Amino acid sequence: MKKPLSYKPAFEKLEDRRVLATSIVEFNDVGYFFDSSSPVVARYDIVQATWLAPITLQNATTGPQTAHVDANGIYAAFGQTAYRYNNSGTSRTHLINLPSSISAIHSDGNLLFLNYSIDLYARFVSINKNNNTLIDSVENYVFAVSGSSIAPNRNTIYGRSLGVSPSDITYVTYADNGRFGVARGDGPYHGDYPDATRTWVFPDETKVVDNSGIVYATSDLT
Repeated sequence: MKKPLSYKPAFEKLEDRRVLATSIVEFNDVGYFFDSSSPVVARYDIVQATWLAPITLQNATTGPQTAHVDANGIYAAFGQTAYRYNNSGTSRTHLINLPSSISAIHSDGNLLFLNYSIDLYARFVSINKNNNTLIDSVENYVFAVSGSSIAPNRNTIYGRSLGVSPSDITYVTYADNGRFGVARGDGPYHGDYPDATRTWVFPDETKVVDNSGIVYATSDLT
């Protein structure tokens, strides 16, 4: 009869999980890891599967609460204030101060959109990225656009309502010149599905999904 195997209890060293507290933005096959407690931005080359040298946001003592990266630079929001940096994190340019904290940053070509929706209000501003000047603003009562995501080919930013019952998917539209159109909610299934706080547009922009697991067609929100 074989003797039973004996095992000694041991501790295994786990990987550092601090990355879970960061905001990750991808551009041009590079992932940017923004930590709200630090101005240092870690970068990861997705194709080569290797870490790149980190960059530091100029004149910042903490990291941004939300950020966006594209060919025009790094856009970062520290509470109510938004800045623009070049892609190396230098040449900081002040863009705007807003009445409430900026929760999301989106871009479409030479247009930059800042979402500062709060409570029952949808609030956005658009900025010309060529000269960093304000183009337009929009405010809509009742249907905030929280946890927003953008469909550039549809000129629409989608989100979810905030602090209102029943909840709904919401959106704001804009023209190619950056002027806003409608900002509203009241989808076809208003209040039929669970509340949610975040949305993502599919790569082909035909659908938008929220973090309660509901998928909508971007064409008519069915």
